[in-house]
Amino acid sequence: MARSKKTTREPSKMVRVDEAMEILSVSKSTAYHTIQKFNNELRAKGYEVPRGRVPRSYFMERCGL
Repeated sequence: MARSKKTTREPSKMVRVDEAMEILSVSKSTAYHTIQKFNNELRAKGYEVPRGRVPRSYFMERCGL
């Protein structure tokens, strides 16, 4: 008999639109706009960031959480 391990997933290092919607209690379009704004700020500082995601630490800092 194989034992099943219960593992808890650590939160991703990136926040995606669905999670941003939930955290900020906003619509999908507003969440996309917010992520785009934060990514543009990071690009201006010289960071490479993927579209549709923002680093969790930066997101929380900018949202005051």
